[in-house]
Amino acid sequence: MTEQDDFPTLQQPGDPDNMEPEDDLPPLPRPGELDDIDIEAELVIPDDVGQERTIARMLSMQILYEIDSTEHPRGEVMTNQFSNHSLQPFTREYTVNLVNGVLDNIDRLDMIIQTVAQEFPLDSVAIVDRNILRIAVCEHSFIGGMPVGIVVDEAVKLAVQFGSDVAPRFVNGVLGAIFSNEVRLKAMMEAELPDDDEYDDDDEYDDEFEPEDEDE
Repeated sequence: MTEQDDFPTLQQPGDPDNMEPEDDLPPLPRPGELDDIDIEAELVIPDDVGQERTIARMLSMQILYEIDSTEHPRGEVMTNQFSNHSLQPFTREYTVNLVNGVLDNIDRLDMIIQTVAQEFPLDSVAIVDRNILRIAVCEHSFIGGMPVGIVVDEAVKLAVQFGSDVAPRFVNGVLGAIFSNEVRLKAMMEAELPDDDEYDDDDEYDDEFEPEDEDE
């Protein structure tokens, strides 16, 4: 899959004629309905030459899915995942930046997402969906400043590949609502957050980290 592959035409965030109203988001599947799929079995990493960011997003989603569902340390999860794939250095680096960017800013990311989707508590949103949303907002607003159109398009591709039938429309609608108002987004990025963190893991990925040998 390349970033030029054909996908259904998406609504363009910021265009009032195409934007779905914030109160017209599609209904979600029942909590957990999407989360019994085998993400590792579904994820086949193709040759990443020429599509490094696309592959990094796929791998980041898988890593975040495992961390979100098991609470395994991020360093261990990333080390194990990288050992399973032959990746270009940039793909590996971009994956690390995305995963660390999401986990280091998860409270703020979740606050931004929850603000425009208040009727859908994130705990009830499928693990795949909420991590696709986190990756997209992080990639645009916290690392690299990736253009909105690319961020939304790539997020919907992940939802098409790994989510349910309603996931692409849900992801597109939430991201469209988030990115439609840059002033509000900037204010949410600068707002004071509560002291309690949802994710507390000081084990950032280190190239020198290796999982312990169970035989020793």
